[in-house]
Amino acid sequence: MMNLSPIQLRHELHQYPELAFQEFKTTKIIISSVKALPGSKELKIRTSFPTDVLFEYIDNGAPFILF
Repeated sequence: MMNLSPIQLRHELHQYPELAFQEFKTTKIIISSVKALPGSKELKIRTSFPTDVLFEYIDNGAPFILF
């Protein structure tokens, strides 16, 4: 799993641009980076298509969704 700072993550994502709806590497990097964060075990990670990801979490008893 990746443990990148926000600046490193931005550089990693922009190093190899991908065409729209073909962001397979970008999706993989984002999921890996979020899984490396503290508390990520409580996240629900959902994907409907190969290039989308939705993170769902609960904060103070209320659900939140992060795209």
